[in-house]
Amino acid sequence: MVLAYKYWLDTVKYDTERMEGIVYAMEHMMNSGLHVIVNMLYHKYKNYKGCPANKLFIYKTYYNHHIEFYNSISAFYVGDYVSGYECAKKNSHRKHYRRIKIQTVFEQPRLLQKPMRN
Repeated sequence: MVLAYKYWLDTVKYDTERMEGIVYAMEHMMNSGLHVIVNMLYHKYKNYKGCPANKLFIYKTYYNHHIEFYNSISAFYVGDYVSGYECAKKNSHRKHYRRIKIQTVFEQPRLLQKPMRN
């Protein structure tokens, strides 16, 4: 799996506009419990410019704020409540976002408990 992470993260070396490799890596790292790295990748790539135009073989679904979704969960585990809450709040306003992913975040009250107290 380490080689997979290496190749997914190396994709931005060859094409800085394509974020699919970062999204794949964040998804697998979140599922593996590597929340610190997911949060770190979010802070590095949070200003990406959406789906690039005029590129072949683009997986457009991975540009629909998946980075924010993975950070909204992982940020809780690393204590970055502010960015996690902001990502969850942003994604809750997206009409195209799948309902199940929004419920995943908001059905876990412990993820939002600390930011709501502040």
